[in-house]
Amino acid sequence: MPQSSGRSLTKASKAAPLPRWPVLNDLYSMSCIVRAGQLVVIFGQPGSGKSTFITKYIVEMNVSCVYYSADMDAQDAISREGAMRTGWRVDEVSDAIANGGIDYIKDELSVSKIQWVFDPGPTLNDIVEELDA
Repeated sequence: MPQSSGRSLTKASKAAPLPRWPVLNDLYSMSCIVRAGQLVVIFGQPGSGKSTFITKYIVEMNVSCVYYSADMDAQDAISREGAMRTGWRVDEVSDAIANGGIDYIKDELSVSKIQWVFDPGPTLNDIVEELDA
């Protein structure tokens, strides 16, 4: 929906910057500021660490987000997030999930602010609907 410049200005003034992550200082020095409510897209070659990077950022910054994962399933996503939150290795979390020992991991994930969406081909309308929900 189109917005007037005045309405956009009001909305922009309320968009607080997210906490800074020291590893991104080079980006901050180039005036890159991530704000609450922005759509952030991470892309790169397969196996380059995109999912690990953004999951770690979300977990460490403790920010709410809708995470669209086109190439990762729930098992991989939760194993990675669980490892980051528990200090376990990813394979240990994955084994615990597979063997019924999920109670500890479930407690650790209860603080998660990530809303996972495992849709390999979302349309712009799909994303808008998910954000509106």
